[in-house]
Amino acid sequence: MQDKCPMTDCSLNVKEYCNKQIVPYTEECELNKNLKIIQYSLINVTKEKNNSISGYWIQNHTGTIETVKDLANRTLLANNNRIKIAIIKQVPNTTPLLDYFHDLKPIIVINKETIENDNSSK
Repeated sequence: MQDKCPMTDCSLNVKEYCNKQIVPYTEECELNKNLKIIQYSLINVTKEKNNSISGYWIQNHTGTIETVKDLANRTLLANNNRIKIAIIKQVPNTTPLLDYFHDLKPIIVINKETIENDNSSK
């Protein structure tokens, strides 16, 4: 049985376990697990309250926290630093285009000030 790895999109053989959950395994997937590759979403923040955010989905990204931070920074710069971007674990939606999400727990929120602070500390 062939399937796609949800983390890397590579083709692989899958093992089916008794709970009927299909679990992928290849050397590439094991390497990615060690690299902490996770599926993230970028959210255009419209509201922050009590360590939660609400906003519009921008895009998904599969990678490390460093690669998703870089993507968020580039997205912020492409928008002339006029928005706030939250990095969250990937939204539970197969087609999130233009969807608005409420009360999400961000991993990090990036805006103009956070980029300036990162640059000044280097």
